[in-house]
Amino acid sequence: MKKNIMKNKVTKIIVLILFLLTIPLVYIYILSNFIKNNFYNFNENSPTIFSKIIDIDINNNFNINKFLKILELSRYKESDKLYESGNYILEKNRIFIFRRSFYSFDNYIKKAKFLINFNNNKILNIINLDINKEIKNFQIEPQIIYFSNLNNNFYLYKFITDFPDSLIKIILLVEDENFFFHKGININSILRSVIKNIKNRKIVQGGSTITQQLVKNIFFNYYNKNFIRKFNEILISLIIENKYKKDYILEFYLNKIFFGNINNNNIYGFPLASLFYFGKNIDELDLNEQVILVSMIKGPSLYNPYKNKKIIIDRRNFIFKKMKDKNLIDNYLFDKLISKDIILNNYNIYINYSYLDIIKNEIKKLNKNFYDFKYIFSNFDLLSQNSSKISCKKILSNLREKTKIKDLEISMLITDFKNGNIKCSIGSFDNKFGYNRIYINRNIGSIIKPIIYLLSLIKKKYKLNSLIDNKNVIYNDGKKIWIPKNLNNNFKEKVIFIDSLIHSLNIPVINIGFSVGIDNIINFIKLILNDYNIDIKKYPSIFLGSIGLNLINISQIYQSIFNYGNIVELNSISFLIDKKDIKYNFQNQIRKENNIFSEEHSYLIMYCMKKIIEEGTAKNLNKNKDLVLLGKTGTTNNFVDSWFIGSDNNEMCIIWIGRDNNCTTYLSGSSGSMKIYEEYIKYSFPESFYFKELKNIYYVNIDEYGNIICSEHNKKIIPIIIDNEEALNNNFLCPHHNIIVKYFNKIFNIKKK
Repeated sequence: MKKNIMKNKVTKIIVLILFLLTIPLVYIYILSNFIKNNFYNFNENSPTIFSKIIDIDINNNFNINKFLKILELSRYKESDKLYESGNYILEKNRIFIFRRSFYSFDNYIKKAKFLINFNNNKILNIINLDINKEIKNFQIEPQIIYFSNLNNNFYLYKFITDFPDSLIKIILLVEDENFFFHKGININSILRSVIKNIKNRKIVQGGSTITQQLVKNIFFNYYNKNFIRKFNEILISLIIENKYKKDYILEFYLNKIFFGNINNNNIYGFPLASLFYFGKNIDELDLNEQVILVSMIKGPSLYNPYKNKKIIIDRRNFIFKKMKDKNLIDNYLFDKLISKDIILNNYNIYINYSYLDIIKNEIKKLNKNFYDFKYIFSNFDLLSQNSSKISCKKILSNLREKTKIKDLEISMLITDFKNGNIKCSIGSFDNKFGYNRIYINRNIGSIIKPIIYLLSLIKKKYKLNSLIDNKNVIYNDGKKIWIPKNLNNNFKEKVIFIDSLIHSLNIPVINIGFSVGIDNIINFIKLILNDYNIDIKKYPSIFLGSIGLNLINISQIYQSIFNYGNIVELNSISFLIDKKDIKYNFQNQIRKENNIFSEEHSYLIMYCMKKIIEEGTAKNLNKNKDLVLLGKTGTTNNFVDSWFIGSDNNEMCIIWIGRDNNCTTYLSGSSGSMKIYEEYIKYSFPESFYFKELKNIYYVNIDEYGNIICSEHNKKIIPIIIDNEEALNNNFLCPHHNIIVKYFNKIFNIKKK
């Protein structure tokens, strides 16, 4: 009986011991899985997004001022010597630049020095100073326009090889000299801190290694300190040291250490702190700036250079003293460094939420998740962004004050019509997140007229010199009576086709629209947009722009016109890299179609839009006679929507001004949106629109009735399409001389463009 009792007791003790041993093992197992799933988990983080890589080419029309502006927007600093990347030297008509290193789609681009010589405000030549060789082009690195983040915690991950050796040495000296020798914890430091904490009956000293600091940043609340948390911190540190290599732990620490809060953004990691506090890449920091950041590790709130300059200078000088004692710097350098001031250059990140929205929508087309990607290289253009931001803020503020309408809003889309790249977008006046007016359908008003005129030319219903009825008319379909009017209530019996578009007359376009057919117009729009499900109502008012389209739609339509009938789907993304480092060239995914209508018909409409700037509804833009622009104003009923389309040789702008409640703005296209474009081109360095030479385009003189006439009358010159000489000889007659043109090159002033 006693033996059985004893045996049962022993069994219970063994079970208890095993149970007690199992608890920590299970706990360690749970912690290990937790670490595995969370230690290097960026899967929930949003990607880092970059602006467009800038190509500098001798064939580009870069004047020296435009180049300097690009350097400024790319965070380059003028200097007297090229000490480090990110600097440039300006000497009269030449610029020396130390270009930063960066990653492109398929390779790593090293730092390099270049000399760019300018002559007559154009690039004369480019010299690579590293190899002393003349080259045709080089690239300037993209800028970050959206940081990887999770719940407003922002990161910019860099590999350990990207960090300066001097920075790593300082960090190890100050934070953990024995980092490469311990297994995650420093017993002596822990014992010292335990004694001090027991005396104070709370955690006042950590004794933390770099590994422990990393664990604290990843897994624990920064401010919630207690003994249980400290125990878990030590245990997790030991597990991490057993699972990962030292270089990997150090790299992760450099990218994850907390550097405080700026503008409600939590800043993590040395690379991002370098940008936010000094406006520099991590490899561009001088020794003083490196030590300032290391000083902040002790407490980013207390040792904040913006708030407590004296405190951080004391901390910095303490570290410099430590460096001198360890022979990392000599006495001369020490004296020089401690006398230095702290010069901050806050990185002003402007997150364009409208453009971010466009990127997300394009990724959806790939059936991918935005969060699947680590890096997105976009087509975002820094110069276009800067120009649009300045012009929108200035002009819309003036218009709000002038009209006394505080809720006037704006949306703006800037594209490269040649390749379909979306360069910039403005979704609202104050760049609010969540409501992107780029995608809001609005009646487009007279913006539709060039589209209807184009289709009428394609179907050979009219020519630029055709006469169109311009009489006041009443339309009655049995259900509704419609009495359209010209904006100025000016009516004539007839008006020349080109003049009716230049002056945006309503009655002629209605007559042209009926001639072409509502169904044909709707199908033409759907063809260009490649969207046959878009809902367009079949009402005659469509001829005056009663059709709901958004800025993406409108840009896509006009992109095809300005690109001579060739469609390139609008796109904001150049290439993508996902979190498995798989690369996607987005340019291979976009739709491209050639010649959906002829180059000649595009040419004629673009010529009309050029004349709109010179003598039509947008003539107030024609202040610089040497600058050739294309444009079209648009206004909807009761001045609800103000539209403008403007283009130089490089980019097309679509601008809308209106109110979300669809009440009147009291603004026409020329008094509203066109004012934004007028201001925009003051900063965007526009280039005159270039018309291609087309073999079937000739220029002729016409009279006020549209008749082609001899050169001596010289009334108006327009382009026409001539397919062959025979057609010209058989059809053209000078009414003033009653002579059939047989030798048109001799008798008439018909010029080949």
